[in-house]
Amino acid sequence: MDKARLALDTFEEIANHLSADNDYAALSSLSLTSSALVEPCRKHIFQAIVLHDDGTPSAYEMFNQVLAQSPRVGTYVQRIRLLFHNFKESDSVHFHSILDHVTKPIVLRIAPFASQNGVIGPWSNLPIGFREGVNRILRYPTLSYLWFDRMRLIPVSILARANSVRDLRLTTSTLRPAGPSTPLPVPSARPPLLSFVIENSIAFSNSCGPTDNGDVTYTCVARAFPFDLTRLIDLEVDVNYNVANQVQGLIDRCKNTLETLCFHINGAGVVSLNDLPKLQLVQVVVTPPSFLVPPGTRGTHSTFFDIMKTLDTKCPLQHGIIIEAKFPAIYFQRIPADIWTRLDNLLVALGRKVSINTSAADENWMTLLPKSDKRGILAVVNVTIV
Repeated sequence: MDKARLALDTFEEIANHLSADNDYAALSSLSLTSSALVEPCRKHIFQAIVLHDDGTPSAYEMFNQVLAQSPRVGTYVQRIRLLFHNFKESDSVHFHSILDHVTKPIVLRIAPFASQNGVIGPWSNLPIGFREGVNRILRYPTLSYLWFDRMRLIPVSILARANSVRDLRLTTSTLRPAGPSTPLPVPSARPPLLSFVIENSIAFSNSCGPTDNGDVTYTCVARAFPFDLTRLIDLEVDVNYNVANQVQGLIDRCKNTLETLCFHINGAGVVSLNDLPKLQLVQVVVTPPSFLVPPGTRGTHSTFFDIMKTLDTKCPLQHGIIIEAKFPAIYFQRIPADIWTRLDNLLVALGRKVSINTSAADENWMTLLPKSDKRGILAVVNVTIV
């Protein structure tokens, strides 16, 4: 190998490390050292782009100018994040011009701009140029990951256009059922969804008023959904009395393939984890408001124990159980002693490796679980949870 080739390979390796550290300023500087390094550095710099409509000129206009000078840059884009705030007609022109060059994205995330409080939508109220641009991206055969963040009333018919998506995430978002005149594709005729997240949709729905009925998103999934859910590997859901039946139905549909299950407990409502032959990891996310209810009443802790009791001891669970407790330290001192006893007995009965991730700064509460700790089946990880 000649010295020039060796030097280029070395610089490309450096570019790979800088990309892994998200050091885009260093990548830009490296690209100036040699014309041979311009394209390798650009592949990393433009692998992920953020388009927003805040400021003048907008990011749409600026990136469109980059593409006008270097059209090849569009082929490097794999991840697109759209931050919505005040989308204008001029942004629409630039958006569609960008999509003439960016034709192979893998990831799409749509969210409000950082300075915008609240959520986006309803979808039908968004500018038509923005909606048409999103529709173009959804049809790209390379798109495999789709994330809606804080969006109201996303039509199920929109999701039907995402033929290649294998990973769908709905965070603090709600769906709107398809109308009777809107045909949806037959799910079994499409490649299956492998990962599905519905996070915080219930609490969000309930805060939005009657038009976003609390279980509308789960009802959409249960009744008319354009994805095949029978081969899900990863599932993350809310658990609440409003949606327990729909969540149970969702788990049952993918029970033969499900490997990772995460559920956010935000109220009473029980689902069964029995008969899940490939389950490797269970993650439980609990928060204090409904956990710390008076003794004798049903709340998060009752829901947690009722669900965990259904866990089949025959499940592989090679990666164990993670309990993510989003508690300030003071809450641990308020938890009734009988809850700790029940948790200790449950962990011993399951005989599984369990870790508790908590934001509590005070580690004294860990001594409340001496049995499990001594048996070596409990590990406590003190982390900062945001």
